[in-house]
Parts: sequence; structure tokens; C-alpha cells
Amino acid sequence: MIKLRGYSDPPRISDLDLTVKPGEMVLLAGDAGTGKSRIVACLAGLRRCRGQKISMAGHRPGSMTSLGRSFFLFQEDNFAPGKEVLSQLVRRLSTRGVGRRRARYMLDTWSKSWGVYQFLRRPPEKLPLPVLQIFGLCELELCSFTATVLDGPLYNLGPPVLEQATQLLLKIRESAAMLVLTDLPTTLYEVADRVVTLSPTTEAADGG
Repeated sequence: MIKLRGYSDPPRISDLDLTVKPGEMVLLAGDAGTGKSRIVACLAGLRRCRGQKISMAGHRPGSMTSLGRSFFLFQEDNFAPGKEVLSQLVRRLSTRGVGRRRARYMLDTWSKSWGVYQFLRRPPEKLPLPVLQIFGLCELELCSFTATVLDGPLYNLGPPVLEQATQLLLKIRESAAMLVLTDLPTTLYEVADRVVTLSPTTEAADGG
């Protein structure tokens, strides 16, 4: 479960209450500059939010338990520059209990199913944006999470990969709490359980 209680980010957001339960996809929509990326940073434990009740996967954001049960997709910097994507993904899978040899096999198979195998051994700065976006979803599909926060998960994607990515999110939504942030029109509007819209000054309760 994902919970924000009394979240404020003056002057953009005031007293936002938001709850996302397992099996739900909640879309948090707003133009650039409405504070979406700061919410992601707060839930990931990268930004301290004092005086507000916030939990991620039922635990304090940034705690080892929370991070072990959660998945975050940021708009940028999901991979470190200068290192091949394969080695970075192998390391991430290994921290979640997958042996390195098994991880390499899983990544080879997964990348072929998404049509990006030829890019697997390149550093992120050498990859087209759509390919980089696809690799950002890899860990989400290969591991199990109880809470996910995705900042623009479908950005830069076109058919048929867009449909494949949408189906992946719907599959993950069946067992995890999913918060999706976007400032662009997206096909997820049609399948989200709820949409919460951020305006330049938001004061809202989602009723969840």
C-alpha cells in the first residue's frame, strides 16, 4: 500500500491525501512544475518530508524493508552512465535474490522478447530514449513488488511496444499498489482505477 497523508509542497501542493491499495492503479496527473517528481523522491526516501504521514509498502520511505518491496521508475537517471545496462540490471536482480548466472539468462530472454537484445551490452547514454524506457521496466517484470511508483512509464514509446508495456502494467497492478505520474495524455487514463489531478495549488483528498 502507498499512503500520503497531509502531504504539502508549498506553494504547489497543500494537504494532499492519497491512498493506493494493492490491486489499484492510481494516476496522478499534472502539468510540469506541479510537484510530481518531488512526490516520487519523497516516497523513495530521497527527500525528507517532515510533519507528514507517508508510507511505502507499509513502511517508512527509504527503509530497507520499504525498498525491498517497492519499485521506482524515475523520469531520468534510472541507469548510471558509463556502465553497460546488462551489468547494472544483473546487479539489481542479484540484490533481490537472483543469482548472477540466472540473472544474465533471464535478461537475455527478456530483452529478446522486447526486441532490445542488441542494446543490452551498451551504456545508457548510447541508447535511444524508447529503448532506455523499455529497460527501465525490466526489473518490474522480472521481480515481485507490493508497491510501485512510476513516473511517466510510457513516455517515448510507440506501437507495438506501447501496447506491450501497457499490458505489463495491468498485469503488475493485479497484485501491487501502483501509482503512476504523468503530465502527458496516456492510454492509462482508460484503465486507471482513479485519476487525481494536480493543479498549481492542489488541496485534495482521494477518498481512498
